[in-house]
Amino acid sequence: MNHLSKHCILVLIASCLSVLFILSSCGDDEGGTTPCTSPSYSTDIKPIIDESCALAGCHVAGFADGDYSSYQGLKDNADSGTLDAQITAGNMPPSNSPGPTSISNAQVNLIKCWIADGAPNN
Repeated sequence: MNHLSKHCILVLIASCLSVLFILSSCGDDEGGTTPCTSPSYSTDIKPIIDESCALAGCHVAGFADGDYSSYQGLKDNADSGTLDAQITAGNMPPSNSPGPTSISNAQVNLIKCWIADGAPNN
């Protein structure tokens, strides 16, 4: 084998190892993406929203940025992209919230899956 062939083989092996490393680093560790599981509004989403968002002074009836105390209010913000943008940016719940000041990555992923499913009332 000549020197050029050995070099090509080494480059090929290094490239393959790099691809394998990148693929193996993808997964469902904390902060990673997880496959959607078709969450239920009433069982999965509403409890998160009731505990973290639909609180007095926040996303309740009459609140300018959306009423999350009802399915339709939450659905409207899910359909417009506002809900996804806020939870992705980590802006909600805010640091001055009367309830929790953050939601977990698992809760964010669950809400994102629900939105991706069309935000059904199930």
